[in-house]
Amino acid sequence: MEDNFTRDELAEAGDWEKYEFQVVENTKRVIQLLHRINADATFFVVGKVAERHPEIVQMIDKGGFEVASHGYAHEPVDQMTKEEFEEDLKKSISIIEKITLKKVKGYRVRSFSITRDTLWAFEILKKNGLQYDSSLTDTELKFLVSNELNFSKLLNGLVEIPVCNKKFMGKKWAISGGIVLRLFFFPLYRFLLEHCCAENRCRIIYAHVWEFNKDQPKRNVGWLQKIAQSSCTYTTESKIKKFSSKNDFISLDSYLKANVQSIES
Repeated sequence: MEDNFTRDELAEAGDWEKYEFQVVENTKRVIQLLHRINADATFFVVGKVAERHPEIVQMIDKGGFEVASHGYAHEPVDQMTKEEFEEDLKKSISIIEKITLKKVKGYRVRSFSITRDTLWAFEILKKNGLQYDSSLTDTELKFLVSNELNFSKLLNGLVEIPVCNKKFMGKKWAISGGIVLRLFFFPLYRFLLEHCCAENRCRIIYAHVWEFNKDQPKRNVGWLQKIAQSSCTYTTESKIKKFSSKNDFISLDSYLKANVQSIES
């Protein structure tokens, strides 16, 4: 749950006030869709957005959906020190828990920036009471399990639920959502996702709430990003509806409760 602005656009604290925010409208749209298709979901909420719009976090919670952390300032973990990361995490958790009066169980970092170079983040997540993380791609997780003998010890009970990653046209893509979900034709996207899921036990589809609104505000971005986010690419809602006709959507917390033993094994 975030507004659609790049890191460069939000370089200064005051930049958050420069742009037309749509996050409240967009999140309401997603909640209404989930209710219509009888689907559950986990909302990874940016703490700074929750701080500015606590009413929408309350709406997510009252709608019966899980609220998890997406950090406070929406910074990649590899751009922070350990101390900065922990402060950012604590702040996001505190804001969300004060609004929902429920424990935050899950976390997702920005841009899948927890990698083999930032494994110290898991120690901080565990230290601060998180039960699961969904910040790794499956290929990164496989590498760590195969090459890091102490990886399971590092997690120490924290469950990692990865997103699907696939090499396509010479580049690795997070198949589970985002721009791949928006741009690929549905039959091809479904094929790639099912192929990935055949190799992994957790089927995840993720999307940003702004991807459900084709009427984006004017922004200071380059032409490539403008093309990638033009109104004709906003196919997320229709694809979610197509998946829901043959699949049930649940939150990551529900998935964890139902599958924790098989995940840990």
